[in-house]
Amino acid sequence: MEVEKALLVEKPIFIEPSIIDNDDWVVSSKSETSNIDLCNHFETFKMLVKMELPCNNNESVEEKLRWLRSQMIGNAAEFYSPFGRRELVYADHTASGRSLQYNEDFIIKHVLPFYGNTHTCDSYVGSRSTRILHEASEYIKECLGGGEENAIIFCGSGTTAAIKRLQEVMGIAVPSILRERVVKSLSKEERWVVFVGPYEHHSNLLSWRQSLAEVVEIGLDDEGLLDMDALKLQLEAYKNTNRPLLGSFSACSNVTGINSDTPAIARLLHQYNAFACFDFAASGPYVEICMRREKSRDDWYDAVFLSPHKFVGGPDTPGILLMNKALYRLNSSPPSICGGGTVNYVNGFDEKDTLYLENIEERENGGTPPIIQTVRAALAFWVKEYIGYKEIEIREQIYINRALKRLISNPNIKVLGNKSTKRQAILSFVIYSTSNSSSTCWGNDQNQENSNEEELNLWEEIGNYKRGKLLHGPFVATLLNDLFGIQARGGCACAGPYGHHLLNINKTQSLDVRSAIQQGYVGIKLGWTRVSFPYYMDEEDFEFILAAIEFVAMYGQRFLPLYSFNLRNGRWRVVKTQELGALIKENNNNNNYCNYRRTMEETSVEYDNGVNNKQVRMLRRKSYLDMAKYIATRLPKFPSQTMLMENIEPILLAEPCIVQSKRSKVVEDNSKVVVLSKTSVLSETSQDFCNHSESFEKLVRIGLPCNDSVEEKLCWLRSQMIGNDAEFDSPFGRRKLVYADHTASGRSLHFNENFITDHLLPFYGNTHTCDSYVGSRTTKMLHEATTYIKSCLGGGEEDTIIFCGSGTTAAIKRLQEVMGIAVPSILRERVVKSLGKEERWVVFVGPHEHHSNLLSWRQSLAEVVEIGLDDEGLLDMDALKLQLEAYKNTNRPLLGSFSACSNVTGIHSDTRAIARLLHRYNCFACFDFAASGPYVEIDMRSGHSDGYDAVFLSPHKFLGGPDSPGVLLMNKVLYRIGSSPPSTCGGGTVTYVNAFNEKDTLYLENIEERESGGTPPIIQTVRAALAFWVKEYIGYEEIEKREQLYINKALKRLIPNPNIEVLGNTSTKRQAILSFLIYTNTNSYSQEHDELNLWAETGCKRGLPLHGPFVAALLNDLFGIQARGGCACAGPYGHELLHISKSQSLSIRSAVQKGYVGVKPGWTRVSFPYYMNEEDFEYILSAIEFLAVYGQRFLPLYSFNLRNGSWRMKTEEFEEKTKKSNGKFPTKLLGKTPEERKNQSYFDVAKSIASDLPKFPSEGILSLNVDPNVLCFRI
Repeated sequence: MEVEKALLVEKPIFIEPSIIDNDDWVVSSKSETSNIDLCNHFETFKMLVKMELPCNNNESVEEKLRWLRSQMIGNAAEFYSPFGRRELVYADHTASGRSLQYNEDFIIKHVLPFYGNTHTCDSYVGSRSTRILHEASEYIKECLGGGEENAIIFCGSGTTAAIKRLQEVMGIAVPSILRERVVKSLSKEERWVVFVGPYEHHSNLLSWRQSLAEVVEIGLDDEGLLDMDALKLQLEAYKNTNRPLLGSFSACSNVTGINSDTPAIARLLHQYNAFACFDFAASGPYVEICMRREKSRDDWYDAVFLSPHKFVGGPDTPGILLMNKALYRLNSSPPSICGGGTVNYVNGFDEKDTLYLENIEERENGGTPPIIQTVRAALAFWVKEYIGYKEIEIREQIYINRALKRLISNPNIKVLGNKSTKRQAILSFVIYSTSNSSSTCWGNDQNQENSNEEELNLWEEIGNYKRGKLLHGPFVATLLNDLFGIQARGGCACAGPYGHHLLNINKTQSLDVRSAIQQGYVGIKLGWTRVSFPYYMDEEDFEFILAAIEFVAMYGQRFLPLYSFNLRNGRWRVVKTQELGALIKENNNNNNYCNYRRTMEETSVEYDNGVNNKQVRMLRRKSYLDMAKYIATRLPKFPSQTMLMENIEPILLAEPCIVQSKRSKVVEDNSKVVVLSKTSVLSETSQDFCNHSESFEKLVRIGLPCNDSVEEKLCWLRSQMIGNDAEFDSPFGRRKLVYADHTASGRSLHFNENFITDHLLPFYGNTHTCDSYVGSRTTKMLHEATTYIKSCLGGGEEDTIIFCGSGTTAAIKRLQEVMGIAVPSILRERVVKSLGKEERWVVFVGPHEHHSNLLSWRQSLAEVVEIGLDDEGLLDMDALKLQLEAYKNTNRPLLGSFSACSNVTGIHSDTRAIARLLHRYNCFACFDFAASGPYVEIDMRSGHSDGYDAVFLSPHKFLGGPDSPGVLLMNKVLYRIGSSPPSTCGGGTVTYVNAFNEKDTLYLENIEERESGGTPPIIQTVRAALAFWVKEYIGYEEIEKREQLYINKALKRLIPNPNIEVLGNTSTKRQAILSFLIYTNTNSYSQEHDELNLWAETGCKRGLPLHGPFVAALLNDLFGIQARGGCACAGPYGHELLHISKSQSLSIRSAVQKGYVGVKPGWTRVSFPYYMNEEDFEYILSAIEFLAVYGQRFLPLYSFNLRNGSWRMKTEEFEEKTKKSNGKFPTKLLGKTPEERKNQSYFDVAKSIASDLPKFPSEGILSLNVDPNVLCFRI
């Protein structure tokens, strides 16, 4: 029955006309109809979200919130702390939000099954992914109040990347090693003045300091708020300087939650013709953001930066920059990142003839965009809209007001910041210790015995004793984690200068702390503890967190003897494990705990069945508090201070450490602290959760089925592919989706997604901390995933790995940044002229390059030398040698950047031979493994003559890889900015930020850490590691064997076909990537309804080839095969493959400039990866052969949009054809399996339709504005 249904040609899906005007459809045949553009339909995203929604907007807010909480991944997660098993209570929402099962299910159900790379609308997956990306982007823009005057750009993993991108498109971001030189070359009127506020996160301060702008810092007023009078004075001072002005202010402090009056700031800035930009990272998840409220008012925003990963449902989303287009200063020059998707045309003969896209949002989306991440961000915005801004504000204000009222009165707690002004529900606080000369110590057993039965009392504990130093912020966060399971954050929250004001640190103290840090004692840094109470937090969690804070305020210092403090990294770890174990055992034997256990046993069955969850949670939390109190009674009230090393001033510590016995002896060994004795402290040897490297691989293997043979493994892998059984409606009826565009992007795996949902998201937290379990575990897993990928690539100690953007385009750009040769395109010529000959790099590139490995080098400061093809269509090694000889004695730095494999033809480069040749001339050897990386072994072999100095990869092209970052693995020698700030300055890149002098900032030395500014791509990196694991699981030899088997069979079968031209050298080694042309035939004596016959059809005169995108559209519409048509972002190589002359190229360019992008020539590409099954492989080849015979017959059914190069069916024409056959086409069901019968039915339908179409359709009519000779293909 299913097969019979498939034979019915269903009515094509009607899709609204695109935004292209009807008069743009400039190609017609006998009957032209209004056509459809799948890429511009603007309903699907919202419709799909509403379809999946269990409750509607008419239900109460409380019901919505209850549903929202039920969707939080990790809501009932537990973990083992040193004090026993604890329920995880998340309170670090300011650092990162929680993932939602609803959002993840939406993506798995509606995005991943039909996921494909964008930059095409010829296949269903490309069309659907492009459409949903467009809709998600527009939805976010709409939520932010953006309009036609604004452009939205998605970048990196958070606000840090968004601010950096704004600086790039303003033309003021340059490598740190060039900054002073470029600043001197600017006139006063050219140099921007940027005003920043007192609350700024490092990302909104350090990055501006390292830009070309002059930074003016505005301080606090007497109320602890932004000093508006000081800002006005500074604006007055620059009013008549004729310099461009911009203010970049935090909309809300990520430390205190204090809101800035952004409309008032914007009005003041606009009064002086200054742009108004705001960092909404901390408040974005909770407040309404409206770029322009009313046109008549002047309180609009010119740019906003956001981190959607901080939204509920937001982890694994990109940073967002929404900006006024007036801030974009690169319009007449190349974009900030040059690569695939940024160009209209790349001339193969002259780089100056390259045409870049004009639309800012498109031209600034180089390479593969963050498709899945953007959709997830849109879902996070949808959640916020679903609850409503007013309700969010009401609940946030209730929580923060209650928290302040309760904690401010506690004499041991100091809440930071102005308590009377409006703030988000973010609370940072410090807890003071108390001191008493008669205090007991850990070593005095008699005194300890006397305190066992002492009743704990707040005023006895803190009312009669002298207030002492602060407890270390990370120590308080550690106690909240270990005792209560509460995930808080300790430290300075990447807001060092603001922290100086909050903690009243003077210049002398700051310099002393800096000096200690320079000696390696990072733990000396001051800080606080931060929690937050978002609108979706339930009442029980809120009350529990406050009770825990109050407990630590009373008894926290008593726990100091149980912990050791690592002065090197500032971490606290339990070391008194035996003593603690005894105390826990005592507690478990006391009457209160026994009663608790009995109660829990009585309710356990109900709890398992989802009944009385609230009661059980409250009982459990009461037991945590009871245990903590019990242990506190056995610990000294006033533990004495520890002794510090001789070269550290004790006065520098604002917080007490733990008691150290007089018997202990502190010595220094190799600059590491080693404390000898049973009660040793400040130990480097205590277990470090952040660097324990077993979990990742162990966890992967836990869920792995036992598969022995390779065929069993591959069968299992295929069963895990998301979308394996997906179907869609094409103009010819329902079709099974057969994916063949693996070179553009891989397929997602259920196994990988389940791993992330089960093992990462429940315990997900932002890194940059190990004081909480989520921070510790996430940091550990990120470290392990990073190390695993590095080992898979053969990286060693001399190499460094950096994750960036969404693919190879970002990786290549990052290499250029750390080499110090990436500058804004509007400054390039000026900076090049300022370089001495010996300073300027020479970069050699090959003939097979993707645009990303060509255009970006052209736009860098390097001199680019392009090496062509030899007579075999391979890299001309002789020409490369000649060029290396020419530069041998110039004393200039040399680098070669070559494609390891063409993404068009699959032809391999001999990377080892190229590396040997380059190294012979002291030239670095870098390789782009984007196309072959998912299939071949990559071994860096740094330091060897045939080793690599850098490799670039796109793990999203791996099986299981979509939604993973680009990878740059490089020799550390290429890192040229080690003695200056990193390429992206922000949180996580510094060890200390002095509030008094920007020159006193200390950046991290470790390259992998300093180049991971802001929130790293945590989930994406783990997903990339899983994709590498899949590759290792199958094995390189098996992969190569199967790939070669497929490509050789395909070549053997297609090359003899007179209507098919397989592009590139077909006798050399290549990946299973195949690009081809299908030629048309002409015959004036053709009969329209002759019996279909291969030789009768192809024995006529050969005409022009069919347009590559048209062939891809037919493969999609007739057979469900997802191929790619076009030039595959490899224009110059395409010129060679299609034999396009210089004059032809210029003619094409001229037509493209007029707006006729469709004149661009191209081909069709498919690929046959090792995991493809035999049936799909055979089916794809048969479909190609079918089109080689009958493809041209379908031309009259389609209209061609010369404006964008897309082909769409003329529904009226086709419906008339189907009426003649009563909507049915005959077939014989001869296949052995349902799959084969279904495939056969598609061919029968295609043949039946073809039999009713003319063999040799007449040519389409071109617009009068376009020369017909410019087309290299048939229309």
